[in-house]
Amino acid sequence: MNEPHDDNARPQALLESWILASTGFWSKTLSMWGPGSESHQEPQVLVLAGNVHQWDDSEEGFMIGKTIEQLRVGDSAEFAKTVAESDIYLYAGITGDFNPAHVNEVYAQKTFFKTRIAHGMLTAGFVSAVIANQLPGPGTIYLKQELNFLSPVRIGDTITACVEVTEIIADKNRVRLRTTCSSHEGTLVLDGEALVIPPKARKE
Repeated sequence: MNEPHDDNARPQALLESWILASTGFWSKTLSMWGPGSESHQEPQVLVLAGNVHQWDDSEEGFMIGKTIEQLRVGDSAEFAKTVAESDIYLYAGITGDFNPAHVNEVYAQKTFFKTRIAHGMLTAGFVSAVIANQLPGPGTIYLKQELNFLSPVRIGDTITACVEVTEIIADKNRVRLRTTCSSHEGTLVLDGEALVIPPKARKE
């Protein structure tokens, strides 16, 4: 005999929803309640690429990254992705950068690279992904980015972008970050520094 179903019952549910975004990030949502729940006690959090972010429980319902009070010098986060041919063509189409060094193999073979290479700013975009999704995370505002392109990135290279907190300017709510990208062979392909505004805690 089936137990009667109470449509009004809204017990806390553990919702584990894995989503593979186009960037390659996995996200996991925890401690969520059923639609219309009003009296939960546990905070809602989002684990994104291994980092826990507070979930704003207001009507907007957006994620919040680490505030300046939660950051420490030496904190770091990283993201790795293998660069595919499709990544280069999609980036070229979005930006309009059809430099033959990126999209024409016959041309590229005659250069000193000997093959097509990824756009430098495509590689730099992996740094932006770390800042936006992990450190400080959602809600961060980019103010400045310095970049040095040190080595070409070729199709099939696996690139790891790393962001590290190097300075916290608490009175101005600013954070300085070292930003790097390295290949699977250990070659440093990009080095730089960013200045960002971390998100502020939601006012009660």
